[in-house]
Amino acid sequence: MMRCSTRTLRLLLLGCGLWLASTATGLAPIADGDIFWHLASGREIWRSGQLLTQDPFSIGAAGRPWADVHWLFQLGAFAVHACAGLRGLVLAKCALVGAAACLFVWGNPRNARIVTGLGMITALLCARQLLLPRPVIVSMVMLGLFFAQLERSRRQRGALWLLPLAQVVWSNCQGLSMLGPAVVAAYSFGAAAERMLAPRGYYPFASENTASDERAQRRYLRTLFSCLTACLLACVVTPFGARALSLPWRLLARLMPDASNPFQQVVENVPTFVAAQTADGEFWHVKWFIGLLALSIAARRARVALSELLVLTGFTALALIGNRNLLLLYVVATPIAVRQLLPALRLCRYRLRSWQPQRWIAGTASAFFVLLSCVVASVAAREPRLDQPTPFHFPEQSASAIAAHGGSGTIFSADHHGGYLIWALYPQFRPYFDTRWILRSDRELSDYLALIDEPSRFDAFAQEHAFSYVVLPVAYPSRYLPLVAHLYRDERWRLVSTNGSEALFANRAHVQAQAWDLGSDSTTDHILAHAASDLASPELQQSARMQLAMLDIAVGQYTQADRALAGLTTPGADALRAQAHLLAGDLAGAAQLAQRLLTQEQGEVRGLTLLANVSIRRQQLPEALGYLTRAVALDPFDDEVARLLVSLEESSDAH
Repeated sequence: MMRCSTRTLRLLLLGCGLWLASTATGLAPIADGDIFWHLASGREIWRSGQLLTQDPFSIGAAGRPWADVHWLFQLGAFAVHACAGLRGLVLAKCALVGAAACLFVWGNPRNARIVTGLGMITALLCARQLLLPRPVIVSMVMLGLFFAQLERSRRQRGALWLLPLAQVVWSNCQGLSMLGPAVVAAYSFGAAAERMLAPRGYYPFASENTASDERAQRRYLRTLFSCLTACLLACVVTPFGARALSLPWRLLARLMPDASNPFQQVVENVPTFVAAQTADGEFWHVKWFIGLLALSIAARRARVALSELLVLTGFTALALIGNRNLLLLYVVATPIAVRQLLPALRLCRYRLRSWQPQRWIAGTASAFFVLLSCVVASVAAREPRLDQPTPFHFPEQSASAIAAHGGSGTIFSADHHGGYLIWALYPQFRPYFDTRWILRSDRELSDYLALIDEPSRFDAFAQEHAFSYVVLPVAYPSRYLPLVAHLYRDERWRLVSTNGSEALFANRAHVQAQAWDLGSDSTTDHILAHAASDLASPELQQSARMQLAMLDIAVGQYTQADRALAGLTTPGADALRAQAHLLAGDLAGAAQLAQRLLTQEQGEVRGLTLLANVSIRRQQLPEALGYLTRAVALDPFDDEVARLLVSLEESSDAH
């Protein structure tokens, strides 16, 4: 009795510790704009009492058929937000992340659960920037349930009747629900292959189940195929029927690497190994995870089951073609990799028997768990408040200004701002574009990106759609700055609000409002004063000042950029100062600041590109090429370096 109670207590402590630690990995404020159009959809479903079958929110896709398979998630998210606000959404997301982690750990054998839990926390911590309040979190939970039930059924300890029921819920939360039948199909194929090939000696994989008698093996195979059939039928138990089945395949086509595919320019669709080299190092862990996964499969004393190999291959392929799928690979592959390493761990345990391995292993695992928990807590403690969106990611000030002006109309905005504008301003105002990519064609996205990259096209487009407002970001990303500068100089538009990180332009023919003069000291001081009062963190205040400087530089107010940067001595601030001097024609001042950047590790590439710019303006093309060659060696994926190389080639051809 005492032994049973002690074992139960250990399992309870393991489960609670795992849930708390994995939950904490997701503690971060809302930083993803998709949640806002999900909330708006849930609000509209609740208000109207009907599901959304056409797009009511945007003017670019108004009235188009929309198979809103996320409707159940949207109603749930709206209910949570109505009761507990944004903080409630974050905490609900974290609770689901913890539940998913526990399910994946529970699916492994008891002697592998501690190591699996440690691996799961590590994986979630590495991928925490992907733990967004999206339907993918529901998919994580469902995959955990499928994995746990299939693995327990493999060991003759669980039934599969729950999976078709879960599939019905999953199918009404996200298009990725087809992953459920895909995983069951992998286990079914593995069991069928073993049944056919093992008696002939042609089966090099690990056994698919622990049943020793032939009758139990046949029963296991029948159960798997029955479960697969039921899960496939459950996929159409949605208000959209067969229309919902086409959604995952259409989304997969958008992810396929192709130079002519404009959806590859969406940040989350960028192939993972490309993103690992262009996303400021946030995916540094990818190569290590893939390497450890390959090592676990190639371990000499382990044989992987065919079903697990199929699952790993499928999720690895999805993760490599689009970094948005990396999270699912991490949570699915971690328990499989740990189980593959169990023979090696048992060997270590045998060889260390004289060292009291049970106590040594338990102590090491406990110390590692405490260390991981401290890291998770430290990372979470540095995050801003959970009851507010992440600063600078959403046009909160612009939405408030538009609402204050009243009326109704249409808005041109950055795609990732569209969801927030829908949530804050619908039905009085509707944006042209948002991130519901399934409603957009390749041509529409290409035309939209052309408006951003070639602002001269915008005038005719704006006249056609009669936009009342234009809302654009400054630094997240900076791609919109040329259009910001174009509108600031256009007499048909006036800048009516900005905090440095976003810019709101009003159509003079539609809106009567006072224009802001970015060349005025009082305007700069006003913006900086509001940043100081609204942002408690010195780091956020510094970021706000740098973004205001970027805006000033974009519209040609170089003196005001220096005023915004006064007192800042970071490499980023020096780079902006140098850029202001360069554009103002002070080549000597720009070169001096660039040389100073070369002495700072974080500013070395930026310093080289600035010196290359100075050399190009001085017609010193060989020197410019030398600087760019050094910059390419440091960062071959830097956009500014690539642009300057093209410019240098054109200059060489002209001469």
